[in-house]
Amino acid sequence: MAAMDSSKPQVHPAPISLKVMRMCKPSFATTETPLPAQGAMGVGSTAVALATSPLLTLPQSFGDIYLGETLSAYVSTCNQAPYPLGAVQLKVEVQTSSQRQLLLSRAGDAPAGGLAPAGRADCIVRYELREVGVHILICSAAFVDADGESRNLRKFFKFQVQNPLSMKSKSHPLGVGTAAEAVLVETQVQNCTASPLNLTAVRFVTAGAIAVDDLNSFVQRADQLACLKPGDVQQYMYRLRAAPGAPADALRAASALGRMDVRWRGPMAEVGHLQSNMVQRRQPPARAVELRVLGLESSEPIPALALVDVSAGAGEPLVALREVPFRMRARVRNCTAAQQLALRLFWTARAPSGAAPPKPPPSEPHPPLVFTGVSGADVGVLEPGGSADIALDFVAIAPGLHRLAGLALQDQRTGVTFDLGVIGEVLVLDGARGGEPAGWR
Repeated sequence: MAAMDSSKPQVHPAPISLKVMRMCKPSFATTETPLPAQGAMGVGSTAVALATSPLLTLPQSFGDIYLGETLSAYVSTCNQAPYPLGAVQLKVEVQTSSQRQLLLSRAGDAPAGGLAPAGRADCIVRYELREVGVHILICSAAFVDADGESRNLRKFFKFQVQNPLSMKSKSHPLGVGTAAEAVLVETQVQNCTASPLNLTAVRFVTAGAIAVDDLNSFVQRADQLACLKPGDVQQYMYRLRAAPGAPADALRAASALGRMDVRWRGPMAEVGHLQSNMVQRRQPPARAVELRVLGLESSEPIPALALVDVSAGAGEPLVALREVPFRMRARVRNCTAAQQLALRLFWTARAPSGAAPPKPPPSEPHPPLVFTGVSGADVGVLEPGGSADIALDFVAIAPGLHRLAGLALQDQRTGVTFDLGVIGEVLVLDGARGGEPAGWR
């Protein structure tokens, strides 16, 4: 019986090679040794050959890469065989956890797509990183060898994409039930990288029929945005309102408000761009009856108040004078789909059910806003979706910013009472001091 040949089969190297290098800018050199004197570097040194200064260092590894940046890679295909290769086809793809995208598909530079011995076919691919997590750069080279056989070479390069910014947002309702109803969005932007980031543009991109007012202009100018060191946090605020021409309840009916859009540059001016997830809010509960304040009229002229912003569609501010009667214009709407309501308006200090009115706390013997109209006034019969305009008479007895509450509507047919809650806020000025609120000096 013949003995088995224990010799290993000969391994032939691939006739073609694939190499990938990430293209990125150099970083500042961090060394405790003194810098070399001018002209001390030899002509044959690496820094001179690569045209870098002693203050800069070339990357020694792939390094960190972040969401919102653009991956630039130099892909080189070289014919290592002593014979030409035909029909060379290079393909570069990116595989993520959710998709696979083709970045490049091209033939060799030689005629008919061939590649001569020691010939090269190089290219640069760029890909904007839109997902965090593991990414795989797939490079494939198809060719025909000297025997006419079609062959294939494929290499995989894996890298991790990290999140550079942490953006946390929360929303606060403003002026609910008034013509100036709005939503205040508060966002914190934190630098999660190991390098400083120079923010070049920060804005809130709204969704749907929503307009936005930037409330950050008093903190910094548009051309002088923040430079965030690693771990630093910058806070931004935006006021959202219904866009001009949109329905009055466009903002109230919206649960998706918009996204934060941030652009920055790294230490070596690397460009980054990132959008946050959609900022969501919990919609206010649906009401059977809604009262919306349209404006306020005072029996005496109100002095101009520079602190109240009436620009950018913020709505008419509710400003009144102490001990001066004022009238509030409002609109009552039947929000039900099929129920007709015969409504009457009550001031809860005179409870419609006959119960005793709630006693004020000892520290506040009288409410700051007193209703002087007729409690129990007839609003009228409202069809489903119908509305009626009413007038509410008040007098303010204490200066300051006060919430207006204490009104209720009652259906005369069913006896159901609808508490309207807080319908707005009124800034009461002390007329004796020329319009200066109490406590302001």
